[in-house]
Parts: sequence; C-alpha cells; structure tokens
Amino acid sequence: MSARRQDAHLPVRHALILAAGRGARLGEHTKLVPKPLLPLGAGTLLGRQLDQLEAHGVQRVTLIVGYRGDRIRSAVGKRRGALEVDFVRNPEWASSGSAWSLVRAAAALRGGEPVLLLHGDLAFDDALLARVLAEGQTATAVDRAWLPMTGDEVVAWTKDGALAGLRKGALDAEAENVGEFVGISRLEPAFAWAFVDYCVARTATDRTLDYEQPLLSEFVALGKESCRPVFVHGDFWRNVNYAEDLRDAEDRFGRRSADGGTGA
Repeated sequence: MSARRQDAHLPVRHALILAAGRGARLGEHTKLVPKPLLPLGAGTLLGRQLDQLEAHGVQRVTLIVGYRGDRIRSAVGKRRGALEVDFVRNPEWASSGSAWSLVRAAAALRGGEPVLLLHGDLAFDDALLARVLAEGQTATAVDRAWLPMTGDEVVAWTKDGALAGLRKGALDAEAENVGEFVGISRLEPAFAWAFVDYCVARTATDRTLDYEQPLLSEFVALGKESCRPVFVHGDFWRNVNYAEDLRDAEDRFGRRSADGGTGA
C-alpha cells in the first residue's frame, strides 16, 4: 500500500515520541532512571511533554521505548488524563539509533494522518510546540540562534525555503538559512509514509547511519517530499544531553522536590 495525499490542514491528533536511548552523556543521572523520566518542574521531562501535547489537542501518543522501558510504562500508567498511549519496544536500543526506532514503529507513521514526531529528551516552551502544530504542511523546528557549543549540535540548512539537509556540526556550501535542528516535526501523511519507507529500505542494507537526522537529510535531498523550516524566535528549548542542559531546563520550568513522585 502506498502513501496517499490527504488534506494538508488536518489537525495533529497523534504524536510519536522517541524515548528508547539511555542518555549515557548524563552519567549517573540515567544510571537507574531513563532520560525521559528525569525530574523537571512538578514531574518529569516526559510528563511535561504529555501534558503539553494533550493541552494542544493531541489525543494519541506512541512511545518508542528501550532502556528501562518498564519504568516508562509504569510511570505513564499512573498518569491522569485522556491521552491514549501505546508503546513500541526497540529491543536493540543499545546498539541502534533513532531511525531504527522509527522502523520499529513504522505502522504509526503509515496511519494516513498527520503525526508530530519529537524526541523524549526535550524540554520546550508551549509557544514552540504551538508554532510547529499550526503549520499546514510538513515542517520542523529550527533554531536560528544556533551556536557550536558541544559539537553535538545537528545543523539544519535550507534552500529555496525548504529544508535542504542536516549534519552534525558542519554546514553545506550552498546553505542559505542555517540553524540547529530542534527535534520537533510535523509530518503530513504522505511525507511520514514515504520517510519511514525510506528508513526501512535504508536500514535493511546499511545500519551505519541508522539515526533520524542523517536519513532525513538524505530523504529531503531526493526532492520527492518537502519539509518547511519553522524558525524558532526566542522560544526556550533544551535537548537534555548533559547535566548542564538539565540545569537550564530546571531554571526555566522549576525543580522537582525530593518527594515529588516519579510519575510521568
């Protein structure tokens, strides 16, 4: 069955969250706790995301889990709210990347509906999420205030108003507008279906680049589907890769007390 073009203005009711990895760069912080369950504000990173998604009209979430996935399942099971949450397990989380997680959850991207794809280790302002959701086409958040600080930043660049490529810490010679890839994307049905098909085919023959960003870069370079950049304008966000990222997020959204519970 092939991807079908559908109404580009359908609201996003389904989100897919990548939450399989350990987050080894956080050291002791993730020795016992999976990164999405790190404390933040009144709850956790993941709990904040789920609350934000529900507040913005998302009705169903697919969580791709791996490292200590049982703890994530347990925490989400205790959450109050109307969100329908289902789980996909990536048993190879320790030796695979985010694109392999997408392959494991391919059915969620072939549902014929817009999908919000985001990373489970992100803390972000509501305004940033609202801006991406409001796009009537496939779009991804890009931060124009990008600064090379750790070398881990994934740089996005555009050409003729569309996403042209992604690369860690490097730029393309023909880059126009440049910024950091945030990790929050609205995928329209045809794009989602075609992209996950590309991930399936690509990882079947080569697992050396089984991450979302390099395969997305390859995919948009084919020119068959277009992705619009949504430039961040002062909205706060952190990809919590290091302890200082977590501290920045806590400064923005608050620190959870020691007896604040462990639920999502």
